[in-house]
Amino acid sequence: MISINKVVEGSMQRLKLFLIVILLVIVGAACGAQNESSTTDSLENPSITASVPTPTATLSPANTPLSGEAIGDPDGLPPISFVEVYEAGVEAGNWTKEEGLVLMMKYMIGQIGPEEVPGVSEVEEAEGTGIVRMVIDYLDQPDHDSEIGQELNRLKRILFPPQEVLEQISRQKGSVPRNRLVSVEQIPPLQTQEACAELAEVGYDGNELENADEFDENPLAQFFEDCYIYVERILGDQTIRVYYPAGWEGDDARESRVRVTLEALADSSNVYRGLPGLTVKDLNAAFGLAPYGEAKAFANFFDPETEACPIAMLPLSDQFEDGKFKQIVAHEVFHCVQTWSFPNSKPYDTHKWWMEGSAEYFSNLVYPSTNLEYRKIEYLDTRSAELSIFQMTYENFGFFQFMGNKYSTENLIGILYSISSSNSHSGQETALRAVADFEKRFNLYVVEFLSSGILDSDQSTRIKSTTLPKVSGSETIEDKNDDPKFRVQPFVAMRYRVTYKEEKRFLQTALTPDDAQFSSVEEKTHQDISSWSDLPPEIRSECDKDVIYLFAITSVDDFYVDYEIDITLDEKAECDPCLLGTWDVDHQSFETYIEGIMARNPSGGTIDLSVGGHQYLQFKTDGKVLSQRKDFTLRINEQFSTIINGNGSGTYTANGEVLTVMNFLDITDSVGFDYGNGQITYTNNSNQASFSIFGMDYSDPNLATDLNAGNAPQTQSAQYVCDKDDLTITIPNLGELLFNRVDQILPTPVPTAAPADNE
Repeated sequence: MISINKVVEGSMQRLKLFLIVILLVIVGAACGAQNESSTTDSLENPSITASVPTPTATLSPANTPLSGEAIGDPDGLPPISFVEVYEAGVEAGNWTKEEGLVLMMKYMIGQIGPEEVPGVSEVEEAEGTGIVRMVIDYLDQPDHDSEIGQELNRLKRILFPPQEVLEQISRQKGSVPRNRLVSVEQIPPLQTQEACAELAEVGYDGNELENADEFDENPLAQFFEDCYIYVERILGDQTIRVYYPAGWEGDDARESRVRVTLEALADSSNVYRGLPGLTVKDLNAAFGLAPYGEAKAFANFFDPETEACPIAMLPLSDQFEDGKFKQIVAHEVFHCVQTWSFPNSKPYDTHKWWMEGSAEYFSNLVYPSTNLEYRKIEYLDTRSAELSIFQMTYENFGFFQFMGNKYSTENLIGILYSISSSNSHSGQETALRAVADFEKRFNLYVVEFLSSGILDSDQSTRIKSTTLPKVSGSETIEDKNDDPKFRVQPFVAMRYRVTYKEEKRFLQTALTPDDAQFSSVEEKTHQDISSWSDLPPEIRSECDKDVIYLFAITSVDDFYVDYEIDITLDEKAECDPCLLGTWDVDHQSFETYIEGIMARNPSGGTIDLSVGGHQYLQFKTDGKVLSQRKDFTLRINEQFSTIINGNGSGTYTANGEVLTVMNFLDITDSVGFDYGNGQITYTNNSNQASFSIFGMDYSDPNLATDLNAGNAPQTQSAQYVCDKDDLTITIPNLGELLFNRVDQILPTPVPTAAPADNE
């Protein structure tokens, strides 16, 4: 028995040392925790939540819509186009539809000033194509007012001299006009630039001139040949021309702009001709004979079979440096290409959403690094949160850039063909739904814009939202009764700001409809696309700060859909909800921790330690901390090992930096002890210690008290860092210890229960 007693005594001393170390670990780990209230008081049956998918750069369909107060006010921005000014005036009752068209046309040719057209001087995109197309749509109506129609026709001819007129009143640069061969006596005083301006004023109709009766024949052919000079370039079977007032000859700046215009026509033609599915024919660009209005450029509707596409360039064009001016020309040329290539571009009101958005995209393909379309980013950011793509125009440049990236430019041309085949938005919606994976990718379009940005044609810049993106609405979640319900409008890039109140832990599930797509991210990391994921099943706010999420929820269904979130649990924490839940000690960290302690202990020597099993800590919302050792195994120097089971409890406070564990009592329930070829089993029952040593029973009523002396209630503080899946505790004078959540869950951690007994 003496030898056995010596073995027991030596073994118990080693065991006691390790049990005390384990206690220090538990107390130290507890020092990295904080309060929370839990519905579960037993570590054997803690609350478990479903795991959330790891976020990826591509969106998984969560099928979920929302509702809330709209806060992105598009009226806070100036009008984006002349069409918006026109439509706003009609809606406000400032003018009828017909009166508005006449006013806008007169403004664009300079017959009236901006004071007569409220809002027009603030327009961002001073292109006149939309108004001209709406004028043509009006003239196409068989029951239109004949008097108004006559006036609109005159105004349209001022902007766009008919092709046959251009041929009569112009000559190619370097040629000699026919009228210079006529004797001076036969040349009337009309042959001046002022006379050409007068001709323009009457819509290039020589018979309307004040002294037209003096001419026996068409005055255009005889006396106005020198109004315009043109330069041209032949590209295969295509002819491109630029017409400019004869009075510009010798003006270096003006003639330089003419050369730039010809270059832009050629560049655009070459790019568009190289894309399968696009048709490019003859182009005419003409600068106005007089300083008409403040519009910059127009592409008229024309006979695509017999006429060159006319582009009117007016004075505002001078306000752009050459690079941006070229992209303007490329935009107008694509309007011509749309007429040649796609089934329909009339009526403008039905097709403007894709006509203007795609013209912005394709013009950037011609000049990738110019990025003139970036002027519309704030409009895209603000308006896309509440308007569908069918309610926007130039703002859709980001959408078409995304579509070109994901489906290729060639496939996008096919998509545009399908869209333009329908003369209704419902038909165009159907065409978009038929595009492969469009439902999911429309949601990704929103996420890319709000996060990393949509890669632009130059492959270096990105189209992205502001630092704090505009949202469709906002919600605040404070307790489990705040089940938000969001209404999602089809084809709207809807996103919501959702605030989870401070010092809370929320569990939630989504009641996801099949016809919606969802993605979410914590607002502070929204620019990192890899942080976006499905709805997190658990949200933890902070000690003194709310947690704010962005939800991107989209639908391409026929009608709106409702996306609901069920808040299944809300728990209030005294502080630092990050600690709430269950943690398991990291084996490698524990080995390093113990080896460091032993190395610093003069009587401890050095050891080779390996660790197995589980040492759990659970921090609860009611301020309690629980521990559980489940088959926690320590093997020393490959010959000595112990398997420990036990549990502990106490209370804690935490402030995000310092964790204090109070009145922590740790009880060792059982220890399996291997030493050499023998085994010792220790069981603690009602403070009575019993042992089985090499198959022989042994008891000592004092040993249980001796062993549990180190398990007296402890109070200790330590520094800690809690970040998602990792809890690092720095125990004074002992070292650093790492704990991991049982399952790694992103973007928000989810506590996982300790394994059941059969695991």
